[in-house]
Amino acid sequence: MRASFFLCASVIMVSGEAMMKTMFYLVVYGFLGYLLERIINLAVLGIWYDNRVLFGPVQPMYGLGVVMTIGLWSWLKKRPWPPSVNVVFLCLGAIVATMIVEHVSGTLHEHFYHHVLWDYRHTFPACRQPYTCWVPSGMFGLLAAFTAVAVHPHIVTFSRLIPRPIRHGVVVLFAIDFMVTYHEVLL
Repeated sequence: MRASFFLCASVIMVSGEAMMKTMFYLVVYGFLGYLLERIINLAVLGIWYDNRVLFGPVQPMYGLGVVMTIGLWSWLKKRPWPPSVNVVFLCLGAIVATMIVEHVSGTLHEHFYHHVLWDYRHTFPACRQPYTCWVPSGMFGLLAAFTAVAVHPHIVTFSRLIPRPIRHGVVVLFAIDFMVTYHEVLL
């Protein structure tokens, strides 16, 4: 009985640690997405356009898209398919994942806050919906696929240099920011 308790406790701790790592990556990629979006807005609009949804400099939508793509890449690497097939599936899956995240994020925000965060129909006339469009979703998806393959291994190495309490603290601060921002919806 005692051994099974400790086995269960260690499984929970391991899965809890895996969840904390995943959340840490979500925050890291959400922060990098926030920076990239600011740079793109500065280059295209000529202004520092800040349309973040949280108080902190994190765009969770971008973090979630990259984390989903990393999960897909981890799964694809275990398949017995040729690498070129894996890369094609990764790119297509990343584009679909980013489209889903964009659509769900934008729709939920509009539903709960009666505010449209962005509308691709203004920029891309062929788009029929405000929150999804093949052009930007394709670019975000391909960037997420590139990040999963080429950037994430370096982020993993870098994150190992950060003490666990600091990584956990970053995740807790993100969770607090998320709860404060969306407290009306969460209650």
